[in-house]
Amino acid sequence: MNKILEASMILGIVLTVQPVIAYPVESDTSKNTVSSTQVLNNQQYVNPVPETQDPRMEEIVFDFNNSYDYGTCLDAILLAYEDREFELELAPKNDCTNNVFSVFGQDLSKDITLQLIKLANSHATTELGGTKLYPSLGLRRRVAINLGYIYDIDRKNNDVLQYVISEQ
Repeated sequence: MNKILEASMILGIVLTVQPVIAYPVESDTSKNTVSSTQVLNNQQYVNPVPETQDPRMEEIVFDFNNSYDYGTCLDAILLAYEDREFELELAPKNDCTNNVFSVFGQDLSKDITLQLIKLANSHATTELGGTKLYPSLGLRRRVAINLGYIYDIDRKNNDVLQYVISEQ
């Protein structure tokens, strides 16, 4: 009887964890590695521009002042854009996240998400009194994959650039 109970608990744990790992980022960079000259091709990568500026952006207040809060907000924004409701429900939220979702809800378009990413990056790199914050590499990769946006810190990082170069 104990073995049946143990097996059902293990199966329950495996099934509960599965959705969290169902969206892997390709980690085998050996076949996707691109040289700096190939990537830059004597040109700078230009970040995409949203089609129109949403007037509700003026209501957004990014109040983070450390990497953890920045990452928490950015992760929730990306989860909403990726339509990953289960993970979003479990993800930590902060004032930044609550502000974004109170203005836009949790159904974020690519245009809105791109504008939010740019606005958050502006706050993180220019409005914190000389301190520049950047999201973790994993978050920066997700932004590149989903939105084609490259942070200044990744302008020569082939690990991130490889996700946008194939689209040019």
